[in-house]
Amino acid sequence: MNKKIFAIVITLFLASALFSDSKNIVYNESFAFEGLDSIDITLSYENLKISQIYGDEIVIEIGSNNIKKIPEVLLVQDELSSSLKIATKTKRATLGNDCTVYLYIPQDFLAQEIHISLVSGNLLADILKAQNALYIKNTSGRIDIAAVSTDFLNAGCVSGNITLQKVSAGYLDIKNTSGNIFVELEKPTEASSKISTISGKIQVYYKKNESPFSDDSPDFIVSTVSGKIESVAY
Repeated sequence: MNKKIFAIVITLFLASALFSDSKNIVYNESFAFEGLDSIDITLSYENLKISQIYGDEIVIEIGSNNIKKIPEVLLVQDELSSSLKIATKTKRATLGNDCTVYLYIPQDFLAQEIHISLVSGNLLADILKAQNALYIKNTSGRIDIAAVSTDFLNAGCVSGNITLQKVSAGYLDIKNTSGNIFVELEKPTEASSKISTISGKIQVYYKKNESPFSDDSPDFIVSTVSGKIESVAY
């Protein structure tokens, strides 16, 4: 095999590994969402993928090559509230350790609050909604959500990029340090809101007849120290 053919074979092998969706599921559990008030997710290196489904049960799958180090899943209940918790057991990833949490949320379920905190894993979601509040934090991984709906949205990163599409929120507070922020608004916020970075770029997209910067809209502050700001009406 000459060098050129060998290089092509290696390239195809790496590409197939990169884009394969081999979940290697080692955990699968379902929870009825009736009476469930909140979802609380605290992960370290693990990736988190959230999808919307039909039905009356929340489904959690965990794909990993090391079943001993997968996150813990708990349903915490008392007389006043009920919360579904997913929490990492291993704070640091060992060499070669790979883990992804797949969370499937029924379209008819609306939590009061959802809390998500990651360190280096990526968050990818089709849609994320809560009645009262969404709290989303990541350190170096990215946040990528295709649709967001809540009364209060709080999202933050240190070096990972934040992409929030089809955002419908009464109030939002989005911060990043060196990563970029992209926000697509469905409508203006109902209360004073802000988007800020230190050195990352900020892009705000909004509908032409739904500008968050109009005189009759609440204060909508977009600021950066050394990054760039771009606002686009579409």
